[in-house]
Amino acid sequence: MSAHSRQCVDDIVERLRTADVREYRESTFLGFNHGNAAYPVLLPDKLWESGIWVLGAARSGKSQRVLASLAMQRIRRNDCPVVVLDCKGDDALLQATKREAEANGRELMILTNVSRFSTRLFNPLAQRHLSSLSRVAITEQFLSALNLFFGFGYGKAFFGGQSYQGFSGAFIADDPRSDWRPAIASTRATSFVQLAKRLPDVLKHRPELRGAEALTMVIRQLADVFSGPSR
Repeated sequence: MSAHSRQCVDDIVERLRTADVREYRESTFLGFNHGNAAYPVLLPDKLWESGIWVLGAARSGKSQRVLASLAMQRIRRNDCPVVVLDCKGDDALLQATKREAEANGRELMILTNVSRFSTRLFNPLAQRHLSSLSRVAITEQFLSALNLFFGFGYGKAFFGGQSYQGFSGAFIADDPRSDWRPAIASTRATSFVQLAKRLPDVLKHRPELRGAEALTMVIRQLADVFSGPSR
């Protein structure tokens, strides 16, 4: 994007952000229409909930021309968290997001699984909204996120159930000696390190869960990440 074009876009975005009309303030600038009258095209915020589909050939500028602009505008408005999921590792998109966050005094948190890059660690078990969810809801949520739900086919349901029961028992520590006694320590795990410490005890007292090897491996690997030196 040329300096002149960038300045033009910046002017439009700033005018929208400070507009007297609420509909303008709650809109995102997409670009100019193609035709004789090059007027700006705006996207109302309420349409973000339906999702935006950006279609284009490889290297046609989808990330730099569209996604970067949308992310930068939302960062500049400072009215919501902005999460950018970049599976291609586009450095231009990263730098544009980083510069916009710094310019607007917003903290940029980079999360990556590439070993040579520094990253922040995100502990999903410490999220506040989990306190309002049941054990069943949390277990299903994390099994899906950790790819430990294998489906309902022959054998799949068995191993998925093993992971379900193992995670559920380790997430909330009940008395493992009896299925009918009241729980003596119903405390929720708040980290994968804590889960990894609880899981062997759960499996020891419940030999029917000996097929939960996949769960054990995943939890142990995550615990190693969180207990090791921060990157």
